[in-house]
Amino acid sequence: MSTPLKLSQKQKSVDSPETVILKMQKKDFTRPTSVYERRISGTPDAHSQPTGRTSPLKRFGLAKESINKTFGLIKTELLEAHAILVEAKGGESGEGGGRTTVLLEKTAGIEEILARDHMKVAFFGRTSNGKSTVVNALLHDKVLPAGIGHTTNCFLSVIGVDEDKGYVIVPGSGEHSDIKSLQQLANSLHKERLSTNSLLRVCWPKEKCALLQEDVEFVDSPGIDMNPDVDDWINSHCLDADVFVLVSNAESTLMNAEKNFFHRVSERLSRPNIFILNNRWDVCVEEEPSMVEEVKQQHLENDISFLSNQLSVIDPDTARERVYFVSAKEVVTIRNRQRENQSDLGRGLHDGYKGRLLEFERFELKFKECLSNSAIKTKFEQHHSRGLEIVLELEELLNFESEQATQKNSLIQSELQEICSKQQNLNDKGHLVYQRSIQKTQSMAAELESRVQAAMEGILGHIATVADEYKPQEDFDHTKTETFKAGLYSHIDESVQKQLTSLCPATLGDVHRTTCSTIVSDYQQLLGLTQEQVTEYQLEPPLVSRTISCKDLCKDFREDLEFRFSLGIFSFSRWVNTGSIMFTVQRHVSRMSSIVPAELLLPVSLLGGGMILSRLLSWKYLLPPTLLYVGLYMYDNAHAVAGKTYIFTRNR
Repeated sequence: MSTPLKLSQKQKSVDSPETVILKMQKKDFTRPTSVYERRISGTPDAHSQPTGRTSPLKRFGLAKESINKTFGLIKTELLEAHAILVEAKGGESGEGGGRTTVLLEKTAGIEEILARDHMKVAFFGRTSNGKSTVVNALLHDKVLPAGIGHTTNCFLSVIGVDEDKGYVIVPGSGEHSDIKSLQQLANSLHKERLSTNSLLRVCWPKEKCALLQEDVEFVDSPGIDMNPDVDDWINSHCLDADVFVLVSNAESTLMNAEKNFFHRVSERLSRPNIFILNNRWDVCVEEEPSMVEEVKQQHLENDISFLSNQLSVIDPDTARERVYFVSAKEVVTIRNRQRENQSDLGRGLHDGYKGRLLEFERFELKFKECLSNSAIKTKFEQHHSRGLEIVLELEELLNFESEQATQKNSLIQSELQEICSKQQNLNDKGHLVYQRSIQKTQSMAAELESRVQAAMEGILGHIATVADEYKPQEDFDHTKTETFKAGLYSHIDESVQKQLTSLCPATLGDVHRTTCSTIVSDYQQLLGLTQEQVTEYQLEPPLVSRTISCKDLCKDFREDLEFRFSLGIFSFSRWVNTGSIMFTVQRHVSRMSSIVPAELLLPVSLLGGGMILSRLLSWKYLLPPTLLYVGLYMYDNAHAVAGKTYIFTRNR
């Protein structure tokens, strides 16, 4: 289809696709809902019976409007069904969407044909029998060229348009030419004449002709005796005609060319509607007034026999209503005078013109009734059948999709119940596994903490050695005590962290792997995972990173810069009384002035005490230990001159 499909904007936002399909499946698509359907099915309708003033051709317009509405409803239902089926398939067309697409294309094609459909009347006869004049009489105006010396060379199609002026559409080029050019374009004597099978479209304002307002198309033709290959004519211009008008010359009987043509038509079309107009009846009346009735009866019998016996398209009684004796030229003259409001309508006409005018009007009335009935049947009956087929196919499709949706819904409900049951069972087991995992994790954390604490205690037991290993980059200066302490703290932190990292990973890794393996095994059994899937969830053992923060631990320490004899009484009393941890670090001092003078008083006091004790005891016993003690003191004191001992004691 050339035009892309546009889905309906009216979507079902509440109901599921299965529910909407079930609702649409319940619709009665076979019940006649339109005026046209009620008329075809025989259902009474307020608009189906025209009033006395309404033209029979109005029925065609009503039927066309009704069937257009019907196909509009069918298209709406198809679009809605297509949208639902596509949505049910997750945006894909699927088999159901493909079938609705095909149905939409068929519907669009029928709508396109209906837009072009109109009642078509084809006029045939031998050359110069007055076919163009008959068309002009029906148009109430001299539209087509006619008269002595003019022979129509091609087919002329007269249709109504909304423009104010008429024009001609030249075949092939599509150009609009002035209506006056028709005299040359359709004339067989024109030097650039068209082929006999060509079609000139004559567009005439609808406001000037009531028949054109009712969607009637008139097709004038060349004489059937001009082209022996009439099959091309029939195939090109006759197959969609609703009524055929055979315009014969009343001055002679039907010729074989005329009979043979309609025999070919009846072979191609089933029971065509044929009217026979015995034209130029005014000339016959004028030339043979005494034999008018005999000639008329002869023509009537021959025409009825041709229609009912030879063609077998209608019965004799109906055929009698299809034969008329008229003068198209008189009708054109009278109607031109009526349009011009002339009072003397019969001026220059043969006697009996009023009767022939009434005969032509009876033909018009019967022609309209037959045309309307035939057009409704030929134009719309087939479309009605195709529309019904589309609806039935849609109903079948929706029934199938409804059954599929019901089965799928039942299957989904069953699967959902099974999934819910498995989910509940999994939740219960998962809760137990989770609780066990929490307990195992807590136990692992406690064990890891215990092992790290033990490692820390072992490291802190050798903290004095770590402190002694500290070597500052610069010589000690008592004015840079804070810098010295900061470097010492950093050295202790790094050393402790390094020892902790080297001692813990192996032990912690074993505990971590054992616990994780147990937890993973529990979840593997719970979730039914394979060993390959479990491998993806293996975790790395934890890395030990613990900062001692020596600065915070030693924030209540104080530095003691006074000299203390290592074997002195104060030193022993300090160790005994305080029980503090002592850190001794040797530092070089560049100047002796850094020694506090008060520190020299202690050995003098001890020397005086020794002299008193020597008075009490024999000097032989006291002299060696005294000399040894004094020597040690002097050595320690001398060592303090080159380097000074600082003791950091934590107050309790």
